[in-house]
Amino acid sequence: MSERQGNGEREEFKAISKIKEEEEYFYKKDLGLIRKMRERADAERRQRELEQRKELHWMRCPKCGSQMHEVELASVKIDRCSECKGVYLDNGELEILLQMQKKHAFLSKLLKESELEK
Repeated sequence: MSERQGNGEREEFKAISKIKEEEEYFYKKDLGLIRKMRERADAERRQRELEQRKELHWMRCPKCGSQMHEVELASVKIDRCSECKGVYLDNGELEILLQMQKKHAFLSKLLKESELEK
């Protein structure tokens, strides 16, 4: 094999090697972009699902599915079902009501209202 052929083969090998390096670089870059796009799409999908779930269940009674409305009780807004008269509290509201009950006997008022509505 002549020296000229050897140099040509080395140059060809270098060119192929360089092409492979470029392909690998762009492949990795594309993977990163695809991953970011997938993460963004997943986050958007999760957000849409949360909004849809909220829209379906917002202010609906967990017992009978009827519409609930807010009622103020001792300066705390509680959720009350318009059909089954169930009372539902958000996080922390029970503690506030129990503290208020010690000062004022207002829970009996809620019970009396339930009896009148029957």
